[in-house]
Amino acid sequence: MNKEVERTKGTIRFAFKVSKKKLEENKNLQSIIFLFFSYGKNRFKYSTGYKACFNDWDFKKQRIKNKVGIEDKE
Repeated sequence: MNKEVERTKGTIRFAFKVSKKKLEENKNLQSIIFLFFSYGKNRFKYSTGYKACFNDWDFKKQRIKNKVGIEDKE
């Protein structure tokens, strides 16, 4: 019995584990980054294993800013 995987369009977004409000209060506090993926009624939450602080995150592009002193920004 084979199951076929159908092509679907999904939505991807990234978010911090710690709330944005708490990160705004302490801008040097690092938090783990989660990847959220959803398609149809299915939703997945996955830890990327990377940490970033509020000042190093680009909220519009949902990625780490391109700064010289940041390690593991890829």
